[in-house]
Amino acid sequence: MSMNDPSSIERGAGARYMVLLIIWAAQLMALVGIFLLSLFVFESRENSDGTLLWALSAVALMLVAASFVVKQKLLAKAVERQSVEHVQQAQITAIALCEAAGLLGLVVRAVTGSPYFYLPFAVAALGMLLHFPKKEALTAASFKNRF
Repeated sequence: MSMNDPSSIERGAGARYMVLLIIWAAQLMALVGIFLLSLFVFESRENSDGTLLWALSAVALMLVAASFVVKQKLLAKAVERQSVEHVQQAQITAIALCEAAGLLGLVVRAVTGSPYFYLPFAVAALGMLLHFPKKEALTAASFKNRF
């Protein structure tokens, strides 16, 4: 089969899509694991200073917002170069930025003990859910422009 055969391209895109789904689910479960770790290992303190909480929550929000910008730029590059590898890179980079936002929730819980440590986790989880892999991105980068 040749690389221009639509059925072989579709099978390759389907396999890559499954890989993206597995990576997405694994990173989402890692975020849940980090949340549970912070919930059970660190204790809550009622008299904690909220400054660090709000600062790190703002950074988490900026990381998740940046993940969408970075993903769009990398997906545009993937379509331009007709490279499904760049689609995978875009997806992993976007989810990693969201996971970094979740790690800030762990820092908030460990350092301040704030009962509102879940805010960065919630932002990160929402970002990850919105970055659910789409097969259209792979097919757009797979098929060469024939015009």
